[in-house]
Amino acid sequence: MKKVGSLVLAVCLLLGCFGCQNQQDALYSAAKEDGPSSSLAKLASPPPSPEEEELTGELTIRHVAGGDNLQYFAKLFQQLHPGVEVTMVPTYSSQTEWSQSPDTHVPQLSTELMGGEAYDVVDVSMLETYRFAKSGLFEDLLPWMESDPAIDQEDFYGNILEALKTDGKLYGLTWGVNYQALCVNGFMAAELGVDVRDRFPEGADYQEIVDLFVEMQEAGIATEETGFAYHQSPCFFDEFEFASYFDLAQGVCTFDSAPFADYLAAVDALPWDREVRGGLDYSQGTYVFKAADYFCFRQMVAMSNLPHVDGRYAETGSTPSILLHSTSGDYPFGVSSLLAIPAASENKELAWEFLKFVVNTQEFPEKVTPYYDPQVGMQRSNLYLSCIPLNRENFFRLGESLGWGERLLEQFDRYNQKLNARNPITYELNAALEQVRENYHTSHLITAEECAQQMQERAEIYLKE
Repeated sequence: MKKVGSLVLAVCLLLGCFGCQNQQDALYSAAKEDGPSSSLAKLASPPPSPEEEELTGELTIRHVAGGDNLQYFAKLFQQLHPGVEVTMVPTYSSQTEWSQSPDTHVPQLSTELMGGEAYDVVDVSMLETYRFAKSGLFEDLLPWMESDPAIDQEDFYGNILEALKTDGKLYGLTWGVNYQALCVNGFMAAELGVDVRDRFPEGADYQEIVDLFVEMQEAGIATEETGFAYHQSPCFFDEFEFASYFDLAQGVCTFDSAPFADYLAAVDALPWDREVRGGLDYSQGTYVFKAADYFCFRQMVAMSNLPHVDGRYAETGSTPSILLHSTSGDYPFGVSSLLAIPAASENKELAWEFLKFVVNTQEFPEKVTPYYDPQVGMQRSNLYLSCIPLNRENFFRLGESLGWGERLLEQFDRYNQKLNARNPITYELNAALEQVRENYHTSHLITAEECAQQMQERAEIYLKE
């Protein structure tokens, strides 16, 4: 599994779409050939189908890194519409370059947008879109959706669309989202006699999961050698619990509260593999439990790995999945990319056609393999494998093509319909709070209450910037 430093935690959550390693190897290679700012016009382009509108023009797309899925959506769009010239403008030529200098993209893109750079589509997933939206920099996409007869909003997860809105307006669309599900060590659960589906029918918050672990400690099932979660740090529950105390859209923060100090103390008392700066592991891989080595494992939910996430494979030794939520009832998610149309764009109609292509209902092949097949090449269906489609109809269609059964799809459809809040941890917020968290969880120089107060102070400065 890939180690992710805590400074880039928000990056990993927001761009979960980069998918499994086999697929990425192919994406990196193609991106290297294309270069950091290439025109895609020279691709061999099949004629458009009779049902597709003939489009012409130039489209400039600003994104994060060469080799991302957005680049491949652009290629497929241009193949469908050979009269359109698409130019990709990434901050980094590859994801490797991105990992070496992750703090470059946000300030660079912010400066460009505030300066009126005339892009047609911008991936704003890493930006604080609430602030930019209020400045009038982006188009409200709701009128576009509502007036386009080719869009049926009933096909989409309305709860996710609602969570993406700012003050009732929609400034960005994503083709897919990611969220986390937790599996408990099945050997330990069986010894305690716990069925996690019966115990957590609506999912669980951090306190309920910690309580279960404490029960296992008291029963002698979890020993002093038992880790809480494989390759994780005390930030393990942050993306869920922060939603109860931090609201960027409203500019509200309540870290300086007794319940949040209790949260910090509870997670600090758990046995972790890593310190705060050591980060977390985010993976679509599967951890195989031993009898009492680790209590739980968390996976990113994606179309390609639903059976693994749900513990359907006995060799993993895990329980069925538990959907995590905050103590206030929020079910956070991250976006694959968040595509916005700048108000300064001179090609808004063409930009909308691209966004529609990315998110709209499509036909999938009869059979789709849950990994990248170099013999087949990159297909549009591949681009939804490492996320959960925003389009509910695409979720079921792709799931059926993957061979996932009705019961499994209906179960995760219920999970998908619970998602109601974007992950509140932005790149900048995480960086602002990291040293305070280290002072508490790693060095224990301050108390939980002092940590909560200092986090409040830094968050308030962050909100005013």
